[in-house]
Amino acid sequence: MAARLGSYKDVPAAAKAEPLWRRNVRATAIGTTLGVGASGTLLLSLWQVQDQLQRNRTDEQTEARQLFTEVSKGLQSFKGTCPDVPEHIVTQTSLLLDLRGSPTMRPLEQAGLERLAGRITDECTQEPEPNAQCLVAYNRIHASLCALVMKPLTENTALN
Repeated sequence: MAARLGSYKDVPAAAKAEPLWRRNVRATAIGTTLGVGASGTLLLSLWQVQDQLQRNRTDEQTEARQLFTEVSKGLQSFKGTCPDVPEHIVTQTSLLLDLRGSPTMRPLEQAGLERLAGRITDECTQEPEPNAQCLVAYNRIHASLCALVMKPLTENTALN
């Protein structure tokens, strides 16, 4: 460096052969090491983000499968003429129906959900039994569960 700053006559021949813009070997090694370190850090961060996204998706699919199982068991003895469905099953069914068509539901659960919705729709079209307790239960379920199942599918977009 001192030779380059000094007078032209004092510069040795080896220094004259090397252009001023070229980096020396030490600077190149340091730059390469920093570049590899930064690239490695970036790749590790991207891998961790991708791994976390995959884990979240797996967790969501597990929760959806568990929700589907609970709703199926809760509606196993569902009769439209005198429905006896707990309120928490209606809420869980609402959550499950919101997942229709989402990637959270696997194809097997998606098909099972469609069959379950079809069965609920069939039961909801039946006439209630004439006793008072069944009429009250029928009206409650018809206003909540049956309305949820018979509601037309909509896409979640910014306009709705």
